[in-house]
Amino acid sequence: LAAALVALFSATAVQAATYTIDDGDTTALITAVSSANATSETDEILLAPNGLYEFTAAAVSDSNGAHALPVVNSPGMTIRGNGATVRRAFAGSPPSFRFLTVANGAVATLQQLTLENFRSNLSNGGAILC
Repeated sequence: LAAALVALFSATAVQAATYTIDDGDTTALITAVSSANATSETDEILLAPNGLYEFTAAAVSDSNGAHALPVVNSPGMTIRGNGATVRRAFAGSPPSFRFLTVANGAVATLQQLTLENFRSNLSNGGAILC
């Protein structure tokens, strides 16, 4: 019993992670969402102040269409934009895709973030599908 109690109280508590994304680094943003999806904590993704993140193609396609970011399936994720703009590229006629899909039961909070030019070729949603 004593060994079980020691093991119980010496377990390391899981803490929420914070991911800081450099201006324009869409690959790091995709990776941060994937990493946040892998935890049960409310992770935070910080975008560069007044940054610009431009997507030319979707990272994921599924039955709900194409998305710039992986589907959010985390019980808590916050993307703090700090005045940043995330957009689907205007030049070059990129295919239609949305910014984000939030799975049933998942939670995504977006703060101080502008989304531009995202659209779905399906009838269900534009920039965000919940």
